[in-house]
Amino acid sequence: MLIALMGDTFGRVIESKEQFGLQTKLEIMSDYSAVILNKREENDQYVYMFVVTKKVDENGEPNSAWTGNLDFIKKSVDKNIVTLRQHLEKKINSVLNQGLEAKTRDASLDKEGRSQYHKIMLELKSLKASQDAVDDLVPNFKQDFK
Repeated sequence: MLIALMGDTFGRVIESKEQFGLQTKLEIMSDYSAVILNKREENDQYVYMFVVTKKVDENGEPNSAWTGNLDFIKKSVDKNIVTLRQHLEKKINSVLNQGLEAKTRDASLDKEGRSQYHKIMLELKSLKASQDAVDDLVPNFKQDFK
């Protein structure tokens, strides 16, 4: 528990480190601005203005000095959600394609099965006709041997 409290305190101090550094820089600039403005003469045309902007990284995102750990975590979660959605869409498309392939394969197998069924039925009719012919010959054959 003590280690967790110390870790949390350390995290807050580290998170605020750059903000305190920036605050100190602004205080120093404030001190210098008073010197610059006091030396200005009435007919001096130059007016000084200090502009402070947020630092941005190469992606145009605010620097982590301006954002806290929660913003970093939120951005990470959002990025992971986008990645998961893309992965899920790929999987869904894959399953849909497999379903279409299975449907096509089933239709092909069904057509082939019907064709085989008709061939078997024709063969059965032929066998039935042959059996009838044999049945007609058998009684005559028995009579011939009596």
